[in-house]
Amino acid sequence: MDRRYQQRNQYHRQDEKERCLFYYKVGVCRHGNKCSKSHTSPNRSHTIVLLNLVDFPRNADVTTSNTATTTTDESDKSTQETKPNKPTTKNKSTPPIDDKEYDSIYEDLYIELAKYGRIMEMYICDNGNDHLRGNVYVRYSSEQNARDANNELNTRWFNGKPIYCDLTHIHDFGEAICRKPEEKSGCERGDHCNFMHIRKPSPQLQTDLENAQRKKFQLNSNPYISKRA
Repeated sequence: MDRRYQQRNQYHRQDEKERCLFYYKVGVCRHGNKCSKSHTSPNRSHTIVLLNLVDFPRNADVTTSNTATTTTDESDKSTQETKPNKPTTKNKSTPPIDDKEYDSIYEDLYIELAKYGRIMEMYICDNGNDHLRGNVYVRYSSEQNARDANNELNTRWFNGKPIYCDLTHIHDFGEAICRKPEEKSGCERGDHCNFMHIRKPSPQLQTDLENAQRKKFQLNSNPYISKRA
């Protein structure tokens, strides 16, 4: 009995070494399919992730450069000359999302995603890195809700783009969300952080959405209230 227990522990430790910890904690990995560790989607879960759904602008879309450097080689000697340069804009088509517009996006998504079941948690990432930026995470009250949402959403479009949805291993967002942005100093890794940087809606909107959902399920579960024909 002890020998079989030791073997199971050995296999478990080996499996931990082969798994990508970020994929299992955050649902995505910056290396994607090129990661040397294993990425295995769960067969069942309460949580889904909609990849890059919200079109947050890249922080690199607007880059400011104060100087331009040129190097010349003469007689094995290198000299550098700096010249003033103007800020350069790589992409002018994606302006920042202000708080009012973000609340509208959050509300639309919450109402639509709540059609598949009761939402326990919903988060939207505004990280600057490609694998997390604009990801929407939803934890439902049941695995069936998450499965239905995953199957249906992969056939739909949002803002002119196809939706890519997947079940995720996340069951505790406390391990997935970066705690540093809540601190005064902020996250020292900035856009390179591989944990979730959450953009929250206005507190009033969050309260209104949760109250509306609560009333909806209370009405649906009340046997004395029937729908009109």
